Amino acid sequence: MTVRRLTEVDAAALRALRLRALREEPDPFLTTFDEEQARPLEQFCGSPSPMPSGGSWSFRS
Repeated sequence: MTVRRLTEVDAAALRALRLRALREEPDPFLTTFDEEQARPLEQFCGSPSPMPSGGSWSFRS
C-alpha cells in the first residue's frame, strides 16, 4: 500500500468516493448527497487543509 498526500489530480476520485459514502452512509456527514453533488469539481481541488473537526481533509482552492 502506498500512502501519499492527495493532489488536484485526485479531485474526481475523491468526489466520487465522497458521493458514494453520502449515498450509502449519510449519517456521519454534515451535508447531504444532493448538496455535495451540486458542488462543482473545482471545489474539490487545491491544497489539502484540515477540517475544523480535525478528522478528515478538505480541498480548497
